[in-house]
Amino acid sequence: MTELQDTISLRFQGITEPVVLNGAEDLLPAIGSVFPGWPWRRLSRRSPKPAVITVTKEGNKFRRHSRWVEEPDLDDDPADAMCDFVSDVLDAYIEEHPGTLGIHASAVRLGQGLIVFPSTHRSGKSLLTTHLVSQGAVLFSDDVLLLPRLGTQGMSTGIAPRLRLPVPKESGSTLPEFLARSGMCANHRYGWVCLRPGEVASLGDRAAIRAIVFLDVNDASEEPQLETVPRSEGLARMVQRGFSLDAKAGDVLECLSNVVGQAECFRLTYKAAGKAAAFLRNKFARSDGGSE
Repeated sequence: MTELQDTISLRFQGITEPVVLNGAEDLLPAIGSVFPGWPWRRLSRRSPKPAVITVTKEGNKFRRHSRWVEEPDLDDDPADAMCDFVSDVLDAYIEEHPGTLGIHASAVRLGQGLIVFPSTHRSGKSLLTTHLVSQGAVLFSDDVLLLPRLGTQGMSTGIAPRLRLPVPKESGSTLPEFLARSGMCANHRYGWVCLRPGEVASLGDRAAIRAIVFLDVNDASEEPQLETVPRSEGLARMVQRGFSLDAKAGDVLECLSNVVGQAECFRLTYKAAGKAAAFLRNKFARSDGGSE
């Protein structure tokens, strides 16, 4: 094949520069699975603009180039290739939308607002979030929640959740049936859950942040427990997880202060993610937007 036949250009909504796949057409199904709510399209001809991200297939592996990577990564399969690819797509979007802040957090819409779970190392936020989606919540974020400049709303990325495999077994959980129905782009380590319309918000959809919940997985806690966290502590912990490619530190602090100032802050201690998800739904999924 010629280089032209091997090269595919993609346009992601909100990003001017194209994504280019060199000999990597077999990544297209994975991209479709991982970006169910982020519109993108295959261009009919190669874009004359320089690529923001390039993925080249080398043998059975995929090598990614972008301006955010000093040493191009080499990934074994589509599921692995999507991990860093997602990060670059988010960086490209944030770079093109000055003032947009990204928070390392998952988020779902329950009732009238968002419940945000700031990231901590192996806190189980993706598993909890997927349980919530399987129980009727709408996904806004699995790893990075976008905040418009100095706003108090969260903005959806439309990106699917990624689970570490194998998924923990839990008595009475319906998650296995949900995952079997949905399907996954997966390897032996990770699985991207294939969500349907209505289960994931579209890129740019906004909702007010009503609660910030810090997660504490504890094997000794048979029943989920939710305790209030002072807003000052919540703000300090949120600042550690916010990032932007261009925003000044003062603007980041002001944005997060606005968010924390109008949201309740909690600590959720739990053992089983499915039981914790049901607990949160009972707490927050009220049509009037209030909490019990």
